[in-house]
Amino acid sequence: MSLEHSLIALYTVDQIVLEMTYVNKGKNLTINRRVSLNFRDSALYQIFKQCLIFNKQYTEQISALIDQGQEVNWVLLECLKTNLQICQKCLVFDYTSVLLNETLDEPSTTNVIQTLKNVDYVFLS
Repeated sequence: MSLEHSLIALYTVDQIVLEMTYVNKGKNLTINRRVSLNFRDSALYQIFKQCLIFNKQYTEQISALIDQGQEVNWVLLECLKTNLQICQKCLVFDYTSVLLNETLDEPSTTNVIQTLKNVDYVFLS
């Protein structure tokens, strides 16, 4: 897959993750929460995990180009930037206002996504 196609795919995934955090005024809040939680449970971890793989791949490509004295393609840099934004959105995913858990002793405390607790940090090294 070309870098241009990768960038379009990253823009699409970025938009999907962003859309899942918005409350749709036309729908019931309960339905929004259910959709958001389902997205979190079924897709968010896989998106985050793939982003970690892409981060490593893009940084290695950039490093190789710099080591060879070549100019780094702006599309590659844009891919890395967009991918990092997706990672950030995965980590601060809002769950459409689900973060406030009434069962907690302190309302400012939130729960960490169970699937993110199991992230294989080997991707980061």
